[in-house]
Amino acid sequence: MTQSFGRYLVRSGQQIAASSIAFLLVNPLIGIADTCSTPSEQSIRLLGSAEIPLEGYSPYYWRQSESGGRVRIDSTTLPEAARAVERSYQWYADSLPIAGATEPELNTFQVDGQEDQSRIDAVQDAELSASVTYTPAPECGAITLESEPFDYTHWRIYTSGEIGEGSGVDAIEGDNPAPFWETYSYNTSSNNKDADGNLYTDSDVHSITSVLAASEGIPQRDGNRVIKILADGSEFGSSTPQSYSKRSELGNRNWPTRIRENSEVYFSSSVYFPSEHWDTTSRYSIIVLQAKQYIGGEPNLVLRMSNAGDYRLYFQSKPHTDCVKSEECLIAQLSPDTWHDLKVRFKPADEGEGFMYVYVDGALAYSYSGTTLRETRDTYDPNVTDSFLKFGMYTEIRNKRVIYFDDIEMSNHIHLPISNWIAGCLQPANDTDCDGVFNTDDAFPLDASESVDTDGDGIGNNADLDDDGDGLTDEEELADGTNPLSRFSCRSGCFSFDIDENSEAKALTDGLLVIRHLFGFTGDALATGAISTDATRDRAGDISALLADADRELDIDGNGESKALSDGLLLIRYLFGFTGDALIVGAIGEGATRDTSQAIEAYISDRVPASE
Repeated sequence: MTQSFGRYLVRSGQQIAASSIAFLLVNPLIGIADTCSTPSEQSIRLLGSAEIPLEGYSPYYWRQSESGGRVRIDSTTLPEAARAVERSYQWYADSLPIAGATEPELNTFQVDGQEDQSRIDAVQDAELSASVTYTPAPECGAITLESEPFDYTHWRIYTSGEIGEGSGVDAIEGDNPAPFWETYSYNTSSNNKDADGNLYTDSDVHSITSVLAASEGIPQRDGNRVIKILADGSEFGSSTPQSYSKRSELGNRNWPTRIRENSEVYFSSSVYFPSEHWDTTSRYSIIVLQAKQYIGGEPNLVLRMSNAGDYRLYFQSKPHTDCVKSEECLIAQLSPDTWHDLKVRFKPADEGEGFMYVYVDGALAYSYSGTTLRETRDTYDPNVTDSFLKFGMYTEIRNKRVIYFDDIEMSNHIHLPISNWIAGCLQPANDTDCDGVFNTDDAFPLDASESVDTDGDGIGNNADLDDDGDGLTDEEELADGTNPLSRFSCRSGCFSFDIDENSEAKALTDGLLVIRHLFGFTGDALATGAISTDATRDRAGDISALLADADRELDIDGNGESKALSDGLLLIRYLFGFTGDALIVGAIGEGATRDTSQAIEAYISDRVPASE
């Protein structure tokens, strides 16, 4: 049997030759375990809309041909190790590979720019998914990550202002095949198009841009960048055309990402109101989010921000609720210069089947169940009752205002319990208690207050007074200057083969340090390339002192002396996972008192962290 560990080859049942040991000493593989590990429960997310564009004409079929029928992997959900290297892709329909679908973006009705019936037949009404395969480093094996399922009628838009890898030309578009629309209007008009029918774009009086949080003097939220929405109404009332802003909004205006009647939509973001702009007072509140039907008219749902400098958030829905006036229903008291989490769950429906829920900072701020859709029909298409959401600033902007948004997501589906979505926990199956620790890594997957039990006594570290179970309380160990999370860290009488003290014993760090020490290495020759990146004992002098004092513990075979090609070899084989004869053949010293694999394994296992 041959086991391969990168370029370091070990043959079971044979003694490692001195030349191989020398190779290890001067050519350590640094960080191989961390580099090659598969991200725990990593799930890729998808963007866009799979639905094939409609034929025919309606003024509401906006951008259907450019953005419909396209789903793309959200590169922001890939681990950093995957984003740094070449990757291969495969798309699936109902778990079956789609022929030729091996790019980051899937076109559901075209191949090489031409309509393709076989592609349409493969994906229409199917559950779509994708896989990404990458090799983090040459010494690693390939790692494959799977995406969340994405039904044919699903859609999702996301932006945090970070630069994506998609076809978008700016950070707001990111990876989105059907990105948010920017919409602007001037002075007293709500029209977002000029006389020639062209959409207004940004100008001196309004803009939507991706900016560095640090350059704006505000704290980061998710990544380095945020979305800055500017609307300047300082010239309010002027008769000069286009002299002040009435609208500066983002929304899901693409037809493929419409909100259908009787379907749900989930909007979430973080929002920041800078005191520099919102301490200023003016007459009316500003609409910061609204749900509109394509046919126009009064919105079904409105959130309004007070202009009185008091940071009050109001709910309004003239067609459906008692919250008719703009500042009649206060739902949240916000704070200036603070990131707040804002979520809206909305179902447009008639006959009492709809609902509207607003959550602020994880708490329910407003709820309504009943009719949430106006009955008006359209002359172009009598069946059009679909809706869209817009957020930013609209109407009665009487001075210069700025709002920052981050981590903005809008979709018609979520693959997690509502409670997790409200709390911002995006891994429902993997993180049941929504504490940010995957179930596979959580000692208490049903208790959000605990996730670690270092000594395995059934008491989480937050409640346990002696986390490592060594008989000394955590307070006593802190006073002694020892590590309260390691039963091998004490003033005297304990030892661990976790030499660099990062809570795990590894062959190519701790084992390598021991065998180098036993060969007589010191200083840089001892430590270079053999210390973990998260080590708390990371100086060569400290490691030499520890190992010199532990000479008796390094005598693994119990023959009264510690040697590189017996004790050091036994340790490094054990840490590589060898057992039985493969562990001990040719590595037991003369006169050993521990000369069976069982005795060697027991001796070492008692001196490595419990996770090992």
